[in-house]
Amino acid sequence: MDRIPMKLSSRTLKGEKSNLSQTGTSMKLSYNSSNYGRHASDYQDKEFKIPRERFNPIEIKRLRTDYRKFCNKMEIMTRRAFLEFFKIEELEGTLIGDRLYTAFALQGSIDFEKFLNAVGVLCKGSLDERLQLVFKIFDVKNANVIDRSDLKRILLSILNSMLEVEMDSAEVQNLQMEVHGISPQEREEAIDGILNDIITPNSGDILTPEEFCNFIGNEPLLRKILEGA
Repeated sequence: MDRIPMKLSSRTLKGEKSNLSQTGTSMKLSYNSSNYGRHASDYQDKEFKIPRERFNPIEIKRLRTDYRKFCNKMEIMTRRAFLEFFKIEELEGTLIGDRLYTAFALQGSIDFEKFLNAVGVLCKGSLDERLQLVFKIFDVKNANVIDRSDLKRILLSILNSMLEVEMDSAEVQNLQMEVHGISPQEREEAIDGILNDIITPNSGDILTPEEFCNFIGNEPLLRKILEGA
């Protein structure tokens, strides 16, 4: 498609940064969660609701059947199979692809229980539970805070990966077109502009879970994506 190249400034990217996150959560959008129902969980006492409390026996059987198509003989889902399952295999070898897998695996690899847990959060979890899952993607050091340098690396990985991943959203497609028209240095400068707005000089270059949630809460489009509206 012919177009007039547009410079992606930090202001432009800030206005579309919710769309960047849609790449990170595209697994939820591409996977047909309607097969397993979608409703907010009111379970707040644990980090995540017990997976088998989210699904009825028929849904669990269907999920296990789907899972076994992509797991190995040890019933472990590898990184490659994980990306294939969610139809985002273009992210293989990227930082965001690795972080998505890690958010599901928590530690080690993905077995069916971990898979069931994370899919349950995506399909039936509350906004708070989904935020916890997204937070794990960015918490590279597993320190319950997000380091600015890690956040920048992951956002850049998301931005660069957008050039390879096919997205259905017209808004994301428009942003992809803009990304194609700017240099890697301009992308980095745009990300720095976003981070300067959400991480203050007195914060020690980290983002706490509360600050992260506030950031999401102030972004209507990103909140809508996470709520599955």
